[in-house]
Amino acid sequence: MSAVQPQVAPATGALWRALDHPHAATTVALADPEMGSLAAVTWASTHLAAVASVLHPVARRLLPHGRARLGVVVEADRALQSALWRLDRRLTGDVHVSGHDVLALQRHVTATLEQHASRERDLVEELVGRLSEPEQDALAQRVTDAARKAPTRPHPHAPVTGAVSVLAFRVDAAADHLRDLMDSRTNPAPRDVTAPRVPGRWGAYVMGTPYPAPAAEPDGPGDA
Repeated sequence: MSAVQPQVAPATGALWRALDHPHAATTVALADPEMGSLAAVTWASTHLAAVASVLHPVARRLLPHGRARLGVVVEADRALQSALWRLDRRLTGDVHVSGHDVLALQRHVTATLEQHASRERDLVEELVGRLSEPEQDALAQRVTDAARKAPTRPHPHAPVTGAVSVLAFRVDAAADHLRDLMDSRTNPAPRDVTAPRVPGRWGAYVMGTPYPAPAAEPDGPGDA
């Protein structure tokens, strides 16, 4: 599904790859029984959240009638979010969607993904003509970085503009990460790994561990 053209500036190519790679990864996961459709849900969900967080504000600011122009894209994004939500709920045992056929839900995700990708490409084609190559390269990096921190599950009703959307992005991402850990759910998309924090005095008290933590003992003479 790659939209990278044979004769484009390197920075433009980086932007296309940052946007189209999740589309391709979602399609591959849907078609691969070993990966499972939950992997497709994660790829598409992180992409949608990252694009709404980074790309949409730039398009709204730079394109003529940007807010109205984005409405067409957001409509397709909402449809994909809803399709992903139903597939995710069916695969995780939600009784409210237990009667839905998994293959039919997968086909619906594929159809809405294609519509989203088409409208997103049209938007990017308009946008790249207004950005310098360094700006395109920086935008590609911002999208990639946002995807590493994004929610991993669909949120069809999350706000998409303003300060509330920024807060929702962070809250949903934190909640999804916790749910992924509790469900032992594998996340195929790249993520930023936060180093474990050493508990302070009160944290150690609550956890029943020594404070300060004892230093590790060397295993032998060679480790001293």
